[in-house]
Amino acid sequence: VKRPFNNIWATTVLETLNAQTAIVTLPQCNWTGGNFLDLKVIGKRCRKFGAAFVIDSTQATDAYPIDLQKLQPNFIACPSFKWLHSPYTLGFLFSVPYTANRAPLWSCIT
Repeated sequence: VKRPFNNIWATTVLETLNAQTAIVTLPQCNWTGGNFLDLKVIGKRCRKFGAAFVIDSTQATDAYPIDLQKLQPNFIACPSFKWLHSPYTLGFLFSVPYTANRAPLWSCIT
């Protein structure tokens, strides 16, 4: 997705998402501008098209709350060196329980 002139990423992402989209990986907030993305709306569109929804929470974990029920991502990934103050090379991947019954993530890639 090209960087939007107005820095409103959610609109640009929503305009780009379609039935050909297999995986959407987005941060909670843009690291260059600090603006938050409307992940609830983007996640809803991902589910509409059957795209895997992955949140990169590097810039927000422990600094900003994340509501799994509201966002309904398939996965959340983050390194721990930012706000969790852990050593480099350590990170976390959370798979939401309902994802376990879906096809493996790599099967979405064609």
